[in-house]
Amino acid sequence: MTTTTITFRKTANVFINAGIVGLYKYMEKYNLHNADKFPSLKVSPLSKGELTIECDRLLDYLEEVYYFMGKEIYDTPSDKQLAENYNVYHIEETGEFKRFPKMNTYGLTHLFTNNAQGVTRKIEHAPKIRQLEKDNPILAEKIKTYFETNSIKMLSKVYINEPYTKITRLEIGEKY
Repeated sequence: MTTTTITFRKTANVFINAGIVGLYKYMEKYNLHNADKFPSLKVSPLSKGELTIECDRLLDYLEEVYYFMGKEIYDTPSDKQLAENYNVYHIEETGEFKRFPKMNTYGLTHLFTNNAQGVTRKIEHAPKIRQLEKDNPILAEKIKTYFETNSIKMLSKVYINEPYTKITRLEIGEKY
């Protein structure tokens, strides 16, 4: 059975309540740019101490909003990092490489993660280069050559089909 409706209710906890309001605000922002991506979406006005969201792809929608928020809050490169564009991901479909900025984690998140290397939304899009050398040596060599040719330091992970994000990867299971 697929979950299609969720209601967040006001609690006595100010942090949970602020999170509900924050979710609502990011849903509004996300929906401005992606209105037709989830045509069955219905969001109740934030009132009477609750927020109800209905969608035939509810978990997909909430995950999209989560990463949308994470991009704004956690993926914060400096002007220098933007200018350097010091990271790379490989697009399998086209065989091209796309540059993106290195990002550092700041604040409370840095305390938790010690500025760990970024993660991708899908775990298979961030293999360790050693594993990729075993699983797909041709792709691994292509990536290593690109890094060497462009004088970019290669870390233990490489990125395929998407850049990394500094927000924690969601692993959503319907049973939860």
